[in-house]
Amino acid sequence: MKKIIIVKGISDDVTYSFADDLAERSISSVICDKKDLTSVIPACGADAVFSLDFDEEISDICKKTSLPGFFWIYSYPAPNLFCPALADNNNRIFIPDRETYEIFRRIGLKNVFFPSFFSDRKCRSYDKEAVAHHRDRIMMGLETDEKNYLKGLLRARDVFPDDHILFYALPEDLIAKMYSLAGLSDRDVLLKKRYVLSECIFGGDRGTVLLSPKKQYRREQGGPMPSTYWSARCGG
Repeated sequence: MKKIIIVKGISDDVTYSFADDLAERSISSVICDKKDLTSVIPACGADAVFSLDFDEEISDICKKTSLPGFFWIYSYPAPNLFCPALADNNNRIFIPDRETYEIFRRIGLKNVFFPSFFSDRKCRSYDKEAVAHHRDRIMMGLETDEKNYLKGLLRARDVFPDDHILFYALPEDLIAKMYSLAGLSDRDVLLKKRYVLSECIFGGDRGTVLLSPKKQYRREQGGPMPSTYWSARCGG
């Protein structure tokens, strides 16, 4: 692999940091806006496309042009991952959030990877007012016993934060009701509904700022990132 197109993301600092990391491994990069991707691909002769966060449009472009698409999930939570395009064979998804990564591994997706040296460091990104609005609508619409059951799950989640209690314990009928009360689309698959309720609306605040791969690896491992790190996961 000699050249990668990097699609500009929500953070220019991180975008250019990835370009620097690749340059150290003799991989050149072209940075472009998403709107220019279809014209840049045939012009620059790149071997792959890289994007911060998963974008279904970018995935579709990669599929149509037979280019591998590498997606580094920058923000948490990430409900945008729950779409059929995620499973396309040309995609490679790097998920620094262990819980989200494990969801997709458990359902058999082999094109997702967890860069363990990040120690679950990512940028939490959501509209706090919208989340609070969804949460208030749910709590006002639930019956007393349903509300008490949900509060009990939240307390248990706080005591055992690594057991994903809220994600696994919500029954389907309560999920459907909560999703409807929040005014969210019933067309979403059950897995996404579980994720949105447990991680987005009632997820708390466990995200931290994401560093560049090189800086984070040095911080966690006490040395430089091996030159084989990217190639081992990018097919050469």
